[in-house]
Formats: sequence, C-alpha cells, structure tokens
Amino acid sequence: MAAPTQPPTLGRVIHYVLPDGRRAGEVRAAMVTNVFPSAADGMCNGTVFLDQLNDADSKGFFGSAKFDDSATPAQGTWHWPPRA
Repeated sequence: MAAPTQPPTLGRVIHYVLPDGRRAGEVRAAMVTNVFPSAADGMCNGTVFLDQLNDADSKGFFGSAKFDDSATPAQGTWHWPPRA
C-alpha cells in the first residue's frame, strides 16, 4: 500500500471497503472525521454512509483505516473515489 498523493482532510468524501458483515469487501461512501497528519500511510477516521437494511450488520463508522489504492483494495481500508 502506497501513501496517498493527496492526504485526507476533514469533511472529504472517500470510499471505504467494508471489513465485515454479509457485504464485506463492498465499497461505500464515507466522510473523513479525523486525520493523523504524521501518518505517512494516510491513516484517518470516518463515518460510513451505509445502504440502510442491506448493510444492517455493518458498522457506520470506522476507527482508523489506512489508504489502499491497489486494484483490489483490502477490507477495512479507504481510497479516493475515481474521477468521473
């Protein structure tokens, strides 16, 4: 996992890969709620926008997640949304 070229900042929308539940591995939108400027791996906290009943067994927040922009990001990591 490489460090993000653009570090996360408060209030930014990111994509978070669900780590658990029946939808584990699927991506959801999240908002950055805390950043760790000294973390070279893009570590941040956030709140996940869940898909209501489909994600009922997933948590709507994440503690600390690392950046992962690989072709198949690991569960429990975040990445920037693709450009439209």
